[in-house]
Amino acid sequence: MGHTPVVVIGHKNPDTDSVCAAIAYAEYKTCVDGQEARAYRAGNTNAQTRFALESFRVDAPPLLTDVYPRIRDIMIPRASLFVMRPTDPIAAARRLILDNRFTFLPVADEDDRSLGKVTALRLAALMDELDLSRCTGRVELDTATLVSGGSPATLIHPDDAPFPDRISGTIVPLHSLAPGGPPPSRTFPDRALLIGSVRDVLAIDGTGARERAGLAVVATGDDQSAVERLREWAGGSRIPTVAAAGDLATLCATVRLSMPIASCLEDAGPTFRPDDLLKDVNREVNRYNEGGFIIVDDERRIVGVVTRINFMTDARFRAILVDHNELSQSVDGMEGADVIEIIDHHRIGGRSTSEPITFVNRAVGSTCTIITNLYRQAGAMPSASTAGLLLSGLLSDTVVLRSPTSTPADSAAAAWLAEVAGVDAEEYGERMFEAGSELQQLTPREILERDLKYYEEEDFQFSVSQVEMVGFKSFWDRSTALTSEVAAHCARAGLGFACLMVTDITHGVTLLVVAGDDRMKRRISHPEVGPGVYEMKDVLSRKKQVLPYLSELLQQV
Repeated sequence: MGHTPVVVIGHKNPDTDSVCAAIAYAEYKTCVDGQEARAYRAGNTNAQTRFALESFRVDAPPLLTDVYPRIRDIMIPRASLFVMRPTDPIAAARRLILDNRFTFLPVADEDDRSLGKVTALRLAALMDELDLSRCTGRVELDTATLVSGGSPATLIHPDDAPFPDRISGTIVPLHSLAPGGPPPSRTFPDRALLIGSVRDVLAIDGTGARERAGLAVVATGDDQSAVERLREWAGGSRIPTVAAAGDLATLCATVRLSMPIASCLEDAGPTFRPDDLLKDVNREVNRYNEGGFIIVDDERRIVGVVTRINFMTDARFRAILVDHNELSQSVDGMEGADVIEIIDHHRIGGRSTSEPITFVNRAVGSTCTIITNLYRQAGAMPSASTAGLLLSGLLSDTVVLRSPTSTPADSAAAAWLAEVAGVDAEEYGERMFEAGSELQQLTPREILERDLKYYEEEDFQFSVSQVEMVGFKSFWDRSTALTSEVAAHCARAGLGFACLMVTDITHGVTLLVVAGDDRMKRRISHPEVGPGVYEMKDVLSRKKQVLPYLSELLQQV
């Protein structure tokens, strides 16, 4: 997958910093580094992030919930395929298979719906079976293939009319009926397609074949006079005739190749969908001795094929993680992806890589601050809209530069970005938080999960969510439902404990809702202002204030 764009993505339950950092860094990689990259989001955007995107007229990145490789990542797409129709002559499929060393070709109707396939093995067996007496029932021959498929041929039409492109009927191989002599008298089928030598064909007079035949295909050998004799015979018989120089075996092979692919069509075998997981398909295909498989959509239209060689492709996603570095916060499947960069401002979790990567981790208030400084160090200028998103992510994570995580580097970056974006940082930040603080339209579970992160320390698995608002009225109006949801989430996820930070950005106060292990709750030193609700003054930051505090408590449990 080295030819595909690099995935730039933040953490699950993305906040504004995560989404804006992904968009801005994808632009940086593409425009500054010259490496095609594409931003994605790992979940739904919250109201604050939507406000930022709408303010700077930027679409939300596509949703990407996992990076497990799928069949579409290795398949040969429809645009690169030769797809045969059942009416195409076998010769056309044979030539494509030989020239390209294919093991099979898909066959579809006019709407590209899969009908089956034609395989190299089947064609090889077909060319070994030159006894045309095995061709039962009505067949159709392609005139162009009859003429060009073997030895030079002459088309003889008794009325000098155009020769038909296709002729259908029942094959009557005269050489198998009368080896060495004229055929016995018999009833010939309607529209019989007579196949034989000059001698065989001329010997059918008196058998009733003249009146029932629709076409004669004759091997003339080295007889120079055969064409004229056949022309005279065809005129009397009024039968269109193909006079093919060469022997009867070559003629029989040419007739075989003139038949439509429908006559040797095989079942498609197991088919797959483009979104099928590669690991699941890999297990399935190992049960079959097939050279390749057809990929179809929900309406059975062919969208691609995969061969055994395709399964050797390195289909891992190439990914850049922003605003996180722990697998527990990444989209599913990231443990198997090729992570080539990490841009983050959080603690470094337990992660190893098979080879060196670019890992930028700075003690600043926002991932967007790091990306802003990368632009400035490169002497590059982000677009006004990208500068606005970088400013949004920075102001969000630093609570408009009021959080204790905020650094001089954040303030300098915010001033520069505000100038490029053409906004007042303080005024814009207040409007952004006000737009994102309205929670009445969200369910308690949506509030809890909109900015939720999981952690593991001291053999404890726990989660910390955060929601910012202006004043606590909205919280106290719904405090019972919210505390109940924290407890339900703790049980549902099988955690030791779970926390929800409700932060009033105007006064720098956080209400910490805690559910789970009673030993943890007994050690909390902040005043309990409601059942399981603790008031933490001068606390705004999950990363720099609440997480270290919880880690300290865990060491005491």
